[in-house]
Amino acid sequence: MLNVQADLRARLEKALGVPAYVNVPEKRPKSFVVVKRNGGHRLNRHQDRPGVDIYSYAPTEAQAASLATKASAFMDALQRDRDAFVSGYVLCAEETLRTDPDESTDPPTPRWYGSYTLTTNIR
Repeated sequence: MLNVQADLRARLEKALGVPAYVNVPEKRPKSFVVVKRNGGHRLNRHQDRPGVDIYSYAPTEAQAASLATKASAFMDALQRDRDAFVSGYVLCAEETLRTDPDESTDPPTPRWYGSYTLTTNIR
């Protein structure tokens, strides 16, 4: 089965030019994304339907929004990318894209949140 979380981190790093993590690192870069599989389910023996969250962090609200918008465009294009299709990606639906300041820091860190539902082929 395609490891969507790891694969998307690698693809997003390359496409966005910022580090991509599974958790917020202790030493935060100025801009980065966190990619997490939030669940999902197997549709049948041939296809998986993972849910994926992408958190976009940046120094300002505008920069976080810009990074999230770029991630959104990347996710939208994923289903039309030949290499991604060959890797197993079939469909991608954006569920939400919104501001979501990280309240765990003082002051809150600018962050945007995107939620996606994918359909991938199981090999």
